[in-house]
This record gives sequence, structure tokens and C-alpha cells, in this order.
Amino acid sequence: MVAQEFTVDLNKPLVFQVGHLGEAYQEWVHQPIVSVEGPRFFASDFWEFLTKNEWYVIPTIWLPVVCWYATKAFKMGNSLPEIAMILVLGIFIWTLMEYSLHRFLFHIKTKTYWGNTLHYLLHGCHHKHPQDGLRLVFPPTATAILLFPLWNIVKLISTPAVAPALFAGILLGYVMYDVTHYYLHHGQPKSEVPKHLKKYHLNHHFRIQNKGYGITSSLWDKVSSNFENPVVARLHFRFQSNHAQVQGKAAMKVKERHPHHPRILSYGLLNTAYYLSAFLVAWFYIAPAPGKMGYWIAVKRFVKLMAMVWAGSQVTKLARLGGALVLAPIVDKGLSWFMAKFKFESQAKAFSVIVGCCFGLAAVLFIIVTLLSA
Repeated sequence: MVAQEFTVDLNKPLVFQVGHLGEAYQEWVHQPIVSVEGPRFFASDFWEFLTKNEWYVIPTIWLPVVCWYATKAFKMGNSLPEIAMILVLGIFIWTLMEYSLHRFLFHIKTKTYWGNTLHYLLHGCHHKHPQDGLRLVFPPTATAILLFPLWNIVKLISTPAVAPALFAGILLGYVMYDVTHYYLHHGQPKSEVPKHLKKYHLNHHFRIQNKGYGITSSLWDKVSSNFENPVVARLHFRFQSNHAQVQGKAAMKVKERHPHHPRILSYGLLNTAYYLSAFLVAWFYIAPAPGKMGYWIAVKRFVKLMAMVWAGSQVTKLARLGGALVLAPIVDKGLSWFMAKFKFESQAKAFSVIVGCCFGLAAVLFIIVTLLSA
């Protein structure tokens, strides 16, 4: 096939070449070229210029925006402790966004011409040339475009008083991510935490590229059982076009299926549906919130309603157990599809990811509803 025989010329602009690799693109893009000199992307000097950014441009542009939105939140009547709490929540939300985007979008499998081309521009170029210092941070122009829908989503899920600080927190999380990412590639950390993060991230690039998607934290990797000990493997290099390339590819072994996972997952999904629906019904209809009540009172109200929902769950527990047994075969098929779709090494890891998503969805919803009434 032509796509399999196509060879990328590293001395020419790469972007419009990589699409011709077809199915061979995935193997090609995950063989890193370890060089501080990045390739040329476009023949046009203008478009080439837009792909390059110094790392310090990110905090220079976006930290003033963070401060502006935080100030806006203060002028809308939020106290400094409240703004600080919302900022922390925004940073926490960003860590989940960072992990999800990296795992499910940046590492999506492509094989068509435009799929390969877009993936290379989005993230493939970083895996092919991980030490290219001018393409490590996200271009501010692209960030600005993406911030418009993000701001509208934040306004949709929060109150007018909370939205500016929450948006500032998410944006601050992004700035921390991009600066940290650059440092992990080009910095020489001395203390344990950054040294651990650097090893963890290099592990993702050079050892097992389907693990370790967290950059600023390994939290969500641990939640999803995608954590890998940060031991950097020995790299064996071969030279091609005066660049070193990593050889070898780890084989994936699919572990045995656990017969109880579908049943447990089925019960967990029913529990998630019950607790979310019961909580929302109780919050908005059975005991509707009287209006704005402050954060502490909103938290106490949340605890009381959750206690009521939990008590009600004891009445329906047998029904949920029976439903879980009935739905287990369907859930088993869905779990198998999920494993195959996202290339999980074992059913246990796929199971853990789904469970983590259920807990994460519930936690985010509970926090948002509580904040809306605060």
C-alpha cells in the first residue's frame, strides 16, 4: 500500500507529509527524535511563526487575565477566602480537564490523511520531537479562541458571582500546567516533587506512552488505575537523518477477565443514577433551597440531604441489587467495548476508570449544585 511505503522527509515541512503515512502514522509519531532543534512545520514563514512560542509568553499573557477575573469576582461581592476557595476548585477542575484532554483527545488513534495531520499539529509533534522548546506550550492565539466557549460553559454551570473566579481558577490551572510542562522537559529539578514529576512525564514519552497522562499531577492516573511508577527505561537509539530515534515497542498483554466486575459495575452505575437523581429531586423539589444562603449553610444543607438520600437508598437496595444482576450481561458487553475502544491492558483498569468517572461526575455535580445555592 502507498501509505505504508511513504517515507517522511525530515528536511522538508512536516505537517502536510504526515497524513500520507496512513495507519503507519501511529508507530512513526511514537518514535521520538531527541533533539532540541525542532522541525519545520510549514513552507510559509507566517504559519511557521504562529507555531512557535517561548514558554514565558504564557504567564505573561494569561496571568493578567486571571487577575482581572479574580478582581471582577471581588467587585461582585465575594470575599477573599471565597475567591481563594473557588480558585482552588477551578484548578482542581483543570487537573481533570488536563488529564481527560491528554488521554482521550491528544492520544486519539488516527489513520486518515486529515486525521493524522490534525493530530500531529495538536499533540503528535510533541511526541515526535519532545525536546522542541518552541512548541512545548500551547499557542496563545489558539488558547484565546478556546477560552470563549470555556467562559460560556463556566457561566452556564455556575452563578454570575461565582463564574469569574471559577474561570480564573481554570485558567490559572492551565498556566501552571503549561509552565510545568516546559520545566519538566528542560528544567533540572533539585527537590523531590519536581524530580518525581519529571521522571513520571519522561516515562510517558520514552517508556510507556499509554500511561502517565497527568502532567501537573498523577492524581487522575491513580484514580483511573493508569499510574505507572516513574522509572525511566533505558533508551536504545538508532540514528536517522542525524537524529536519534527510540527503538522498540512494548507489547500489551490483556489480562484475564474478572467475572464479578460486570456485576459490581452494574450495581455501581445504578447507585450513581439513584444518588444523582434522588439528590437533585430532594434539593430542588422535596426541600427546595430558599435562595442564597452562604457557603457554610449550603454545605450543611448538602450533608443533611445526602443523609436523607442515603437512608432512602436502604429501602431500594434490594431492587438495585436485582437490577444489577439483570443488567450485568449488558454491562459486560459495554465493558468489553470500552476496553477495546481505549486499549486497556486489563478489565480491572477499564473498570477502575468507569468507577472513577462515576465518582468524579457525582462529586462535580454535588459541588456545583452546592455552590449555586451558596
